[in-house]
Amino acid sequence: MSDYATSPAPKTVRLERLLPGPIDRVWAFLTDADKRRRWFAGGEMAENGAFSLFFQHRNITDETGPEKYKTAIEGFDSPCEMVRWEPPKALAFWWGEGDGKSLVTFELTEVGDKVRFVITHAELPNRDEMVDVSGGWHAHTDILEALLRDAKPKPFWANIAELERYYTALYPLDAAD
Repeated sequence: MSDYATSPAPKTVRLERLLPGPIDRVWAFLTDADKRRRWFAGGEMAENGAFSLFFQHRNITDETGPEKYKTAIEGFDSPCEMVRWEPPKALAFWWGEGDGKSLVTFELTEVGDKVRFVITHAELPNRDEMVDVSGGWHAHTDILEALLRDAKPKPFWANIAELERYYTALYPLDAAD
């Protein structure tokens, strides 16, 4: 299993990671707003229906980020709609609005004392978005893994820059077709 995201279908990225368990602990870091904001985004999730994720990257790093991510550093709400809730195994939600709407699915499976953590992000509008979310999910999952291991995460913004270069080279120009 590679730590890197792949594109198993057009307009889709998938990241799979084997994380320290138990599964209920990983589920809590996925669904509890206070725990989730430490590696991804805050905001109370709904078991069904509408909710918002609140992104504020200063919650996950004390580094100064690039100007192009100023909104993510200062904070913004992102609308979502939960469509699947199966504790502690899976959840899925529509993320965004209008033409930018995409489907995010998390699946957790026990593997001994570890948890297979799979993110599938589908219906992405274009290759640039595939590159962006691949790097984002990868970097955020790196932080989650460090938290679950009680370790210090690698520098977030340097990781994002390296991952953007990697995924830009990985995905062909027609990846979202």
